[in-house]
Amino acid sequence: MKVLVVGGGGREHAIIKKLRENPEITQLFALPGNGGMTDDAVCVPIGATDVAAITEFAKKESIDFAVVTPDDPLALGCVDALEDAGIPSFGPRKNAAIIESSKAFSKELMAKYHIPTAAYEIFTDLDKALEVADAKDDVYYNRAKLIYTYLLQQPDKPYKDWCYDKALKEVREGIALNPLPVYVQMEGDIQFARQDYPAALACYEQVNCSNLASAATFFCAARTKELMKAPAEEILALMDSCVTRFTPPYTEQAAPYLLARAQVRANVGKAREALRDYDDYFNAVDGQVNDLFYYYREQAALQGKQYQRALDDINKAIELKPEDLIYKAELAVINIRVGRSEEALSVLQEALAIDPDYSEAYRLMGLAHLQLKQQEKACDCFAKAKALGDPNVDVLIEKHCK
Repeated sequence: MKVLVVGGGGREHAIIKKLRENPEITQLFALPGNGGMTDDAVCVPIGATDVAAITEFAKKESIDFAVVTPDDPLALGCVDALEDAGIPSFGPRKNAAIIESSKAFSKELMAKYHIPTAAYEIFTDLDKALEVADAKDDVYYNRAKLIYTYLLQQPDKPYKDWCYDKALKEVREGIALNPLPVYVQMEGDIQFARQDYPAALACYEQVNCSNLASAATFFCAARTKELMKAPAEEILALMDSCVTRFTPPYTEQAAPYLLARAQVRANVGKAREALRDYDDYFNAVDGQVNDLFYYYREQAALQGKQYQRALDDINKAIELKPEDLIYKAELAVINIRVGRSEEALSVLQEALAIDPDYSEAYRLMGLAHLQLKQQEKACDCFAKAKALGDPNVDVLIEKHCK
């Protein structure tokens, strides 16, 4: 029996642990799962809210039973879609999940059937909500958040007079009444969306001096400084503040910050430090990485002159994505760097078998032939690269073929 569990949190992990005890279950899938689940289920990188992809995967794998527990996929009708595809599922259908996804619906349902619940009012007019609220700062904040979230999710569908400037005005009204750090963070996010990066940074720096400071808030500041083209040392200092919020051995919560810091370190030439971060990231996610990760780590290894590591990583990237021409070219570059010209020529021939017009392959073949002291063949390859439009070959022709 093949079972699919939708979600990637602790609740789903606990469900998977119990399902593993059933001897009738031969295979368990978690979509998307997380690094901690890999010993108990096959984690598939499909988002929990991508109902169409989940359903297609379930049909393709002939899933016998599905378990859907997170609120969002339930509200989107994941159980409906799976059952309509003939896959028995545990979880409420969309018309039942609304009790969780819509607080207005749930409150009205409880009132109708005299189920005890806290006092409430439902408003469709934001100004009316502000008029009756006691904590007006909270209403301003939530109005700003509602407008901001809508604009992020549906930027091409204008609604009334909603815009980032309106959201900014709302949150500033809230801050004027009660300058809570969470309100200031929202102002920073709105300023970031408006691309007013200096204003966003000022907000993030204020939050980072408050009790709301976290890895996420320091990362907001680092990302903003990066877009402002601030000195690399300042960006790295903020990334350090992100990572120091966690303690080794790192878990998946630290993983995004380790990866981001690795990339910043690599970009400023700190290859060995970048490799340490890449390795910590790899361990934090229990090795659940893709071809792009191996490519990035290979770049850092090559920069740090750790050629065997670079070869191992780029070969792993190719194993995961064998048709990628960039990876094959990168493998050739490493082989040329360490004097393995024949190996470079071999992998470049593989690249040309995929795309006969791949100009970079001819340029790199020319370099390999030069190492083998085969100047005529090298110049023929350079000429072919030029004919195919390679922008970097002219200097080689000028140096070696005239």
